[in-house]
Amino acid sequence: MTTTLEAHVQRYEQSLDACPEAIATVRRIVRTILFLWDRADLSDDVTLCLTELLTNVVKHATCPACLISIQDKPTGLRLAVADTEPAPPVVRRPGHLSETGRGMALIEKTAHRWGVEWTLSGKRVWLEFRAVPQAVSA
Repeated sequence: MTTTLEAHVQRYEQSLDACPEAIATVRRIVRTILFLWDRADLSDDVTLCLTELLTNVVKHATCPACLISIQDKPTGLRLAVADTEPAPPVVRRPGHLSETGRGMALIEKTAHRWGVEWTLSGKRVWLEFRAVPQAVSA
């Protein structure tokens, strides 16, 4: 785990093997980091989307190794999960009775924007979350 401060940009990175137990632990760590960065307002959305991305690694990647990174910027947060699977995630429209296939649609509705970058070892799926404006007291 690394946390750095570079010209108003804080960063957290964590390498892990994605599995249900690790996902729960990382969610707790990320919630704590966002609280420390004074970004608790984005915690629910970020941890929900992080869970969906890590679940995709568990279900679709041939190797569970991945790298999570979160950047705190003045305009909001950028979350990325890199893994060894080159195939991009697909936004599906599952039927009402389907038990799977809603993760990327949920991400599409929750994150401000998202995309995929291909790397030498696979891909990096990134999401951006806008900062929630703070109320100004009179």
